Formats: sequence, structure tokens, C-alpha cells
Amino acid sequence: MKTAMRYSLLLLAVLLLAACGGGEPTLNTDSDEAMESSYGEMTAGMSEEEHQQFDEALGTIYMMGALEQMDSGKNEAEVLASINASVHGKSVSEIRDMAQSMEGDMQKQLEQMQEMQGM
Repeated sequence: MKTAMRYSLLLLAVLLLAACGGGEPTLNTDSDEAMESSYGEMTAGMSEEEHQQFDEALGTIYMMGALEQMDSGKNEAEVLASINASVHGKSVSEIRDMAQSMEGDMQKQLEQMQEMQGM
């Protein structure tokens, strides 16, 4: 009986925490309006420098995503949908991390190409 009560209380606590959310705002790419609104929530209170860095991170993700899919046979709308899906639900810090990771991967690829040319 005590085990069932503990389980019930634990389940209730988990549900309450999930309902509260309270985390960082995330990017909603379901529609242009949702994206604009969520972008505004994410950037509210940012300094000009933070805002610029965030915009650069998003730009990196969209540019690199487009370059990666250039020869995929997808049309522009499909490429954009794919990139939107990759950032949907991500917070500012997750988007920044994603952009840094993409930049690091690109740097490694450039270094590998330079090594191959030097052979």
C-alpha cells in the first residue's frame, strides 16, 4: 500500500513539473506567425550584442542547412521545411550550440580538404 502511495505521489510530482514547463522559450516553426512570435519571446530582454549573436547563429544554421542540401534534389520549400524542423522546439542556447557544432564540422572538413590537397 505504501509503495502504491509513493508511486502515485511521484507520478503526481512528475506531472506537475511537466505542466509547469517554465523553461526557456523555444522556437516554433509551425508557421511564419508562430515563428515570429516565438522569436520575439526568445529575444525579449537580450542586449543588442546577444540579439546579433543569436541572429548570426540562426543565419549559420539556415545557410549551412541550405548548402548541405544543395544537391539533394529538394526544392526550396522542402529545404526550408527541413531546416525549420531542425530548429523547431530549440531554445536560444540549443540554437547557439547547434550553430557552433555546424561551424566546427565545417572547419574540420576544410582542414581535411587542405590536407588532401597538400598530399
